[in-house]
Amino acid sequence: MNHIFFGNDEYYDSGARTTDRGGYLNVANLNAEGDANGNRITPPQPNALMLNNGNYTTHVPFSPSPTSSQQFGFRDLDTDGIPDILDTTPTLTGSNAGSNPTTGLFAFSGSTQVTTIPNQDPLNVGFSNSQSAMTIDTISAAYYKLDGGAPQLIPSGDGAYDGYSESMSFQLTGLAAGHHTINVYSINNMGNASSTLNYAIDVVPEPSTLVLLGVGVFGLIAWTWRRR
Repeated sequence: MNHIFFGNDEYYDSGARTTDRGGYLNVANLNAEGDANGNRITPPQPNALMLNNGNYTTHVPFSPSPTSSQQFGFRDLDTDGIPDILDTTPTLTGSNAGSNPTTGLFAFSGSTQVTTIPNQDPLNVGFSNSQSAMTIDTISAAYYKLDGGAPQLIPSGDGAYDGYSESMSFQLTGLAAGHHTINVYSINNMGNASSTLNYAIDVVPEPSTLVLLGVGVFGLIAWTWRRR
């Protein structure tokens, strides 16, 4: 399994050395049976998966060494409970170009997608030649807040948040006259949030025809009065 994730062998006959590095996260092969000069040594975990597979009497495989586990991707440098290989934040882009302050309309459309960390495998051989970035993260939701209120779910463009990328849009109609703020963000399945897109709209209702007529009549009367 370790080889699927570009990890190193640890047994001496493979030529493994403690100075070798491997795995998606480019981790040092510190449980190797060979030292930096190729001399045979006793590794910290002599009974390990990539060193001698397992117990040939019970046929139970040995556990991977800590080094192998990190080469699999099981590393959590910030100790937040999320493996580094999945501990990324999604990206979010969008526009409020369809908004109309005179009618109290705020319109948003945008898209969000997961972020991968680069494949840092130094062994550019065989099936790892592409050194492609990979992830199993997905987008789980997108929200907006109006004037600092509670988060409101934004509908996904395809009806469900379950993919590597998602589009979304929403409209707020009939906003009251005055200043409003709208904050938009997305989260992935690890609960990590994107950067927030912050918008502001100053709703100034367009004067009605009657108001304009009244202003015009008042202006005419005032002008006539001044002429006298």
